[in-house]
Amino acid sequence: MSSQKVSFVCLHGSAKSLIAAEYFNRLAIERNLPLRATTSGPEPDSEVPGNVVAGMKSRGIDVSQYRPTLIPAEHLSDTSLIVSFACDAGRRLAPSKPEVGMSAPRSATILISPGPSSPAALRS
Repeated sequence: MSSQKVSFVCLHGSAKSLIAAEYFNRLAIERNLPLRATTSGPEPDSEVPGNVVAGMKSRGIDVSQYRPTLIPAEHLSDTSLIVSFACDAGRRLAPSKPEVGMSAPRSATILISPGPSSPAALRS
């Protein structure tokens, strides 16, 4: 079974999108769903900030070796959904892809749904 991809995007690709993608992937695996998440940003940091590494480690997720990546258009060509955190790079690079925009300081929960038309739904 092939998996659908959800692309989480934030400006630096090292905090909001990384945290969201890690939890999304964890839930997808736990629920045996054919979904996977990626993370990137238009202005990637050189490394994940220490407070993010420490916070994720305290929750059993090791992101210490992750290096934020630049978001190229090709990265979004096979995505099913773009989730943007206060960043319009996903929309600019892949205008035909569905997008859910998250803007700070609003909080929201991403709910994983195995439905064929949308790999994720948003509840705020």
